[in-house]
Amino acid sequence: MENSRKLSSSVRILEDAISDVGYWSYWAEKFPGIFQLEFRGVQLWNPPLKEGKPPSGQIAIQFINPQSVNFLSFSDEVPQDWPIRLRNDALDMHSPITLFLNQSETIEKEIGTAKTIETLFGFSCKEGRKFFRSNFQCFVRAGDMGVVVAAPELEWRNHSEKLKLEDIPKRNKKWWVYWKKYWDSQNTDHPYPKDFACEVTIPLQKLTEKKF
Repeated sequence: MENSRKLSSSVRILEDAISDVGYWSYWAEKFPGIFQLEFRGVQLWNPPLKEGKPPSGQIAIQFINPQSVNFLSFSDEVPQDWPIRLRNDALDMHSPITLFLNQSETIEKEIGTAKTIETLFGFSCKEGRKFFRSNFQCFVRAGDMGVVVAAPELEWRNHSEKLKLEDIPKRNKKWWVYWKKYWDSQNTDHPYPKDFACEVTIPLQKLTEKKF
């Protein structure tokens, strides 16, 4: 029971850490073993990619042995080949995202609003009872484009580390410690390198200091 509560807490923190100011940047697959979604602007502390750079805000969620992978379109105006464009870095996906993990009723409702569903691998997400028996279900929507995945295992990684859900809370806490130090440094002679995720997550004090 305790492990189950910890897992649920990690899942909720991961949802918030990605969807607060993050965006969906890429996807990849190596079926049948892995389906991967990549995000940027994530509020989880990761090592900088280069010396003098801010911590990396880029992570990948890896679905191990996925059972169902589906691309969703929520408008008739969405280009049919948008998943290929996204994979080829030929699509701007800076839209705010909606992300749900293991929220079966909400995910089922979101699937029901899709105009089209393209099943890339496994069975269709429309097979509700079968889909929601999986250990992990993930729904992501950016603008009028989305993806929904079911898999027995979920891991995440950055450029140098392969991590597990149990690592999420401490990495999120470490990011918020860094975020505070980032803003504290801005009025010093040695401000931290500019960080997109920090810049759009403004401390309340900074808002209230403004004089009208």
